[in-house]
Amino acid sequence: MNVVVRRAEVSDADAIGSIHVRAWQYGYRGQMPDDFLDGLSVEDRQASWREGLPELPADRRVLVVEDPVDGHVCGFSTLGVVRFDGTSTPGEGEVWAINLEPEAWGRGIGAPLLHAAADELRRWGRDVAVLWVLDTNARARRFYEREGWTPDGGVKDDEFGGQVVHEVRYRRVLSAAPARD
Repeated sequence: MNVVVRRAEVSDADAIGSIHVRAWQYGYRGQMPDDFLDGLSVEDRQASWREGLPELPADRRVLVVEDPVDGHVCGFSTLGVVRFDGTSTPGEGEVWAINLEPEAWGRGIGAPLLHAAADELRRWGRDVAVLWVLDTNARARRFYEREGWTPDGGVKDDEFGGQVVHEVRYRRVLSAAPARD
């Protein structure tokens, strides 16, 4: 299976916005309040991506993955320098998000997207990358662990729709991972 991962273009904004909302609504059901998830707007998220993609600073990147069957954009990842939180080391890279449309889950499309994000951070001179995941998101945690990421003890709380959720930080040494160009 030939999976294409590439840098996002403004023309991908509507697909990214739709994926963003659908992945959250499907993947976080039971982990975040239903009214919060049901209130997410595809149109609003698409508009936000149309506005934000052309304005990305040099230390941020959005990648998309194309479905190997028909070539439509079926997932995206955002990455950049770590958002320093008092426990991270400045200069680390961070995968801020990785989302696939639910129909793409379990088809081997997420791993190439995650690898491409890690490779991009390594090209930027980052030796270590982190990402945050809900502690209750067993599917995502299994995926990250299969791909060589490990929890490092970092924890934080976030609030969505009036509900506090707990997140755990995963870490991956990038210098040990071969480039996949």
